[in-house]
Amino acid sequence: MKPIITMLVLIISITICAAQQDTIVTYKNERLALSTKETATFIVKFFKSGKVWRKTTYHIQFNRMLYEDVFIENKDDNSKMILHKTYNEKGILYKADNYENGLVVSSIFYYPNGKINGEAKFDKSGAITYQKGYDVTGKELVGYIFSRESVFEEGQQAWLRYLARHLNSDIVSINSGPIGVYTVIVVFIIDKEGNVTNVTTENDPGYGSKQEAIKVVERSPKWLPAIYNGIPILSRKKQPITFTVSAN
Repeated sequence: MKPIITMLVLIISITICAAQQDTIVTYKNERLALSTKETATFIVKFFKSGKVWRKTTYHIQFNRMLYEDVFIENKDDNSKMILHKTYNEKGILYKADNYENGLVVSSIFYYPNGKINGEAKFDKSGAITYQKGYDVTGKELVGYIFSRESVFEEGQQAWLRYLARHLNSDIVSINSGPIGVYTVIVVFIIDKEGNVTNVTTENDPGYGSKQEAIKVVERSPKWLPAIYNGIPILSRKKQPITFTVSAN
């Protein structure tokens, strides 16, 4: 019997080793950079599950799931991903994204009770081709928007016309700026009501260009706020504004 027992132990040992080789565990800090187990904020496991591979990301301190990904191959590569799940602050499934060839093809938001909150399908460009939302009882919501970037109420061309109409394009020349092109990169926030707030710039070419660019953006009419799962959210915008001083 001893040889049989020895063989059984050997088989069990080989099975355990194989299972361990199918699981990769990494530790990451709060910046999602690799770290030691002692200094880690997150633990990431990549392992085989049936015919697919799964990747789970846990928050160690709060002991809850953050993300769960499913891959068709043993590669932590977005082109091989077929499903990405996001969990809320209580570790309950919040959103699921289905992928094909590295692109999101459909998404579903969930209520904490597991019922569908909103759903959408996308084409290869990322444009929404189908969207529906539901209340917690399952009744369809009229006018539901799955997601939308913030936009000027009358459209992009109207926004550019507003800038051209209200900008003092001669300000650099008036302030004795030499011949050249002066581009200011303006950054601002569209709040949940569509108001322009927190207007700043990434640079200052001088000769009053920064101040003029800020002034014209601050005086902007309202925008349509960004929307995520039917709810208005803050959004950050960036707008280059150019002043030209010519020989004439």
